[in-house]
Amino acid sequence: MKKNWVVSILLLVVVGAVSFHFYRIQRVEKDIRDIRKIPMEIGEWTANDIAVSDHDYEILETKNLALRHYRNKKGESVDLFVIYSETNRRVCHPPVVCLIGSGLSVTRTTQETLSFPGRTFTANRLLAGEGTHQYVVLFWYMLDKEFTHDYLTQQLRWVIKQATGKGIGGAMVRIITPISKEETEEAALARAKRFIEELIPLLTQNV
Repeated sequence: MKKNWVVSILLLVVVGAVSFHFYRIQRVEKDIRDIRKIPMEIGEWTANDIAVSDHDYEILETKNLALRHYRNKKGESVDLFVIYSETNRRVCHPPVVCLIGSGLSVTRTTQETLSFPGRTFTANRLLAGEGTHQYVVLFWYMLDKEFTHDYLTQQLRWVIKQATGKGIGGAMVRIITPISKEETEEAALARAKRFIEELIPLLTQNV
């Protein structure tokens, strides 16, 4: 396993060096797709935008993102974060560091197979907490229409496509939902899955 990681990292370095010229040229171009076009209403869910400061935009290196709080008529809530770029692979960094930086502690990391009509993929699943509050977190990466839980897989494919001059967009998608005192972690996970099932067709249209 360790050997595979070393090989993957070396491939990133080598292919990344080859693609650096293309990367510098592409950085000046604007994204064709605007991720903020993901609807504010998704099925039973209606959203409010979560404010992002200029400082945070600088850290994230793009404004092509959607950070929203979705709620349904039952009072259930899901937070969605999608960040996207067609030229800058760094925007799709793993979100764990950001979660910890926001005050959450990650107590468990696993993977979850998500299966919906026409789409089955694996996402990263976290159990995160802050004080007495706990949250289910699901996140994955996209490259064009491909879904993967693995950051290195996405980055390697992206680098190769950049090196061959093929323009392609990548994204990181993160879902957070709270675990209320009256429910189990699995019930919160089921809520997140209901939201994701409504979200998937919109992601494939907009990413």
